[in-house]
Amino acid sequence: MFKSTNSGGNWTPINAGLANLDIRALAVDPLSLNKIYAGTFGNGVFKSIDGGANWLAVNAGLTNRYITNLEVHPQSPNKVYAGTHYGGVFTISFNAFLINISKIGTGNGTVTSTPTGIDCGVNCAYEFDANSTITLAATPVVGSVFADWSGDCSGSNTVTTV
Repeated sequence: MFKSTNSGGNWTPINAGLANLDIRALAVDPLSLNKIYAGTFGNGVFKSIDGGANWLAVNAGLTNRYITNLEVHPQSPNKVYAGTHYGGVFTISFNAFLINISKIGTGNGTVTSTPTGIDCGVNCAYEFDANSTITLAATPVVGSVFADWSGDCSGSNTVTTV
């Protein structure tokens, strides 16, 4: 699989972790373009929340792993429909949680997340899948100092939460 972020001018591979799998279907969450689903023929459904950089199998309750079609529900993007080769349509539902960053004080800087989603200044809130590992990093600008995290996160400039 390849993706382009410039209307097909350049393409980069995004199938790390999916090599040698027979991918038959793709779906992109219309509300979060970094959230991609890949349906494989024999290995079920895989999900990426970082634009295809990393993939995780999401086959709980899926008894037929020969996927031929995928569709993200347009009003409920945490619900994906998987059509199978041997008959049947399965609904895969995901739990998600919102991470919201509030900056206080007079200093300036950025807070970013891995996987991508949070980039304070631009977007200080992002919905991640339950049981995801999220790493937040604070980077103060020259003349500012990062003090600490508070609330559900605590620690130094980088903090990881599950």
